[in-house]
Amino acid sequence: MMSKIPKNLSDSDMLTTCDKETNQADTAKTEQLPVVQPGYESGFLTPELTKLVGKALLELKVKLYKDGIIDYNIKVKQEGNQVIMTAAPRKNKPKPNSV
Repeated sequence: MMSKIPKNLSDSDMLTTCDKETNQADTAKTEQLPVVQPGYESGFLTPELTKLVGKALLELKVKLYKDGIIDYNIKVKQEGNQVIMTAAPRKNKPKPNSV
């Protein structure tokens, strides 16, 4: 909801008013953000393991980028005692022809 714009303000008065409104809007947005609690899934990953997995994923991302693959999905599957993460290029959807 926008308030009425006051007339005959100096530049500094306009900026002060703008800063106050911006701070109020930021505060309102901050209050609305949901707090994300880690689920049971993250309980299996120690900080060290999270760092190792993150490093491996970063190396994979760089390798894919060098191969010209920018848009990809990571598929996760379990085989026996292994969890396997595989990068697969996304298939581009054909664009509809415009007339």
